[in-house]
Order: sequence, then C-alpha cells, then structure tokens
Amino acid sequence: MTAVTASPELPSFKIPQGWRLLGEDGHKAVPIADPSLLQEIWFGEKNFFIDTVGLLESFRVWTPLLQDIDSQQDMIDIDVY
Repeated sequence: MTAVTASPELPSFKIPQGWRLLGEDGHKAVPIADPSLLQEIWFGEKNFFIDTVGLLESFRVWTPLLQDIDSQQDMIDIDVY
C-alpha cells in the first residue's frame, strides 16, 4: 500500500487532495482510489494503461535522469512543503 507517514514527534500534516488520513493521530495518509480506474482494471480495459514495452522505455529514459539528480542532491536546494 502506498502511504505517507510522519514521525509521531512531528505535527500532523495537511493531506493533499485525493488522499485520506489513516488513524486518528493525523500522521499517516493514503491515496483514495479512483473508482472509474478500478472499474477499468476489473473489466480488463487496457487502453488506460501503459504496456510492458512502454514501461521499459520509460525506465530507459527516466532512470539516467533520476540517477543524475540523485547524485547531485548536495547541490540542489529542495523546498519541503
């Protein structure tokens, strides 16, 4: 399950649109599933999804860029919202 969790020592965070809180302490959020997307998955509609060839091509294109960004983390100022 995809989730975002904050340490209990930190204040609870404001969840983004399309997410919901799990639990009562406000420290864990999960995405809300899109009902229409789930219906497409259930009935096997493949035109809403990328095929294996496209997925592998996406990895080929994006992986070097993301690795380059990771290697430059010390040089990049990241604003945390």
